[in-house]
Amino acid sequence: MPAKGPAARPAHPLPAAPEPGLRQLPDTASWAPALRPRIEAVLGRGPCVLTPWRQGMDFAVFRAETGGARYALRVPLLETTHTTYDGFTDFGEVIAGEAAVHRLLADAGVPVPRLVAWERRPDGAGHSWTLSDLIEHDETAELDEEQQRSLGRLTRAVHALRPGRAPGLAALRAQGSPAALLRRTLARYRRAAELYPLPAPELMEPPLREALLRPAAARLLHMDLRASNLCFRGSRIVAVLDLANSLIGPPAAELGRVYAYGLLTPAFRDGYGGPAGGEDGLPAPRTVLAYAVDTLACLIAVAAEELADPVMLADNGRRLAAVTSHLMA
Repeated sequence: MPAKGPAARPAHPLPAAPEPGLRQLPDTASWAPALRPRIEAVLGRGPCVLTPWRQGMDFAVFRAETGGARYALRVPLLETTHTTYDGFTDFGEVIAGEAAVHRLLADAGVPVPRLVAWERRPDGAGHSWTLSDLIEHDETAELDEEQQRSLGRLTRAVHALRPGRAPGLAALRAQGSPAALLRRTLARYRRAAELYPLPAPELMEPPLREALLRPAAARLLHMDLRASNLCFRGSRIVAVLDLANSLIGPPAAELGRVYAYGLLTPAFRDGYGGPAGGEDGLPAPRTVLAYAVDTLACLIAVAAEELADPVMLADNGRRLAAVTSHLMA
């Protein structure tokens, strides 16, 4: 039976795509001359060639080549941002957290590129950055069944780590607490419900609160496991990239994101192992769906505010509406 309470928000037409450019993104190619001397000093191998290579939502990546070796130099597009879905973000702090997570993963034998150096920019000048070995790998747009199974095994290995009180992780532990994740999910859902016809936020709060505040072990979470952040050679994962979203929290939060990315497949489940609902297996499906709300709502806001992509907004809106129906049943 549907949950009782206030009437669901009435359907309304999808909003017109907002004008792009809410964030004024810089010309990253012009950064190379300023970055080069510092990278040359760190590497100590003579002249270094920096070439713009890739760019995502938050970071630009340069290919750094010197002395016959190649590296990936990753630089935030903006040092600080404020969005409706993430609030205030200081990417210098994000990079410091990534370095702490990298140490934990590398020490545990999880495949990550060697982190050569990282730097948080001095106040008001320059750039924060990370410098890692560049990993040669197959270009992979979508994961086949064996790669999905490998991803399940890797995710389970990450979730097996017990971070304890390792230095540099306090902020990630606070951000990944069930209470903090509930606050973030509710805030993101409220924004998504302004952009797409969804059940009213006051209807969704009780099932989300019930599912997300369940006691759960705090484990290391990557929180962005998808093809673009994985280096494959054949079906083997040789490196995991981009630790910017990492948290210490309940594994169901990670699996909710994997579900939202369309990767919680039978092959992934087989690789992850264990029966549903147990401490040593997949969390209860309802809990995973509740955590998927966080990611799907975020993707709706990103589609509207950053990408001006009505197709992406509508696709994730339909998926979130289906998830809310399950949670309210």
